[in-house]
Amino acid sequence: MAVVAGKILRVNLTSKVISQEIAEKYERRFIGARGINSWIVFNEVKPETNPLDPEKVLAIGAGPLAGTAFRQTGRLALSSKNVFTGGINFSNVGGLIGSELRHAGWSNIVISGKSARPVYLYVKDDHAELRDASNVWG
Repeated sequence: MAVVAGKILRVNLTSKVISQEIAEKYERRFIGARGINSWIVFNEVKPETNPLDPEKVLAIGAGPLAGTAFRQTGRLALSSKNVFTGGINFSNVGGLIGSELRHAGWSNIVISGKSARPVYLYVKDDHAELRDASNVWG
């Protein structure tokens, strides 16, 4: 059975607003991160949006078994608008990041906008904040 974290972290880099929403409406309909990410990108990015514009979103999600006792299931999926085709682009990574995201209480992170200065997203359990990254930039 999949772990249902129940929360999506939304980060707007332009306004620096961080919010959350209940993920249940997505998790009941789609299996895992790729399905949820695809639905978010498909519905929130207009077809005419340039893939490099701030209006596009980057959807990040933990796989359905991430954070469980099952081995090799901690995948993290990333989805956005493809620069070359204009469709939805998918990628995924392994390691502990998917499980750690789930253990922190998040099933997905959706990033939008464009920051005027270098920042990074700091997440610890149910707390998230944007922090200045100018000291590591370049």
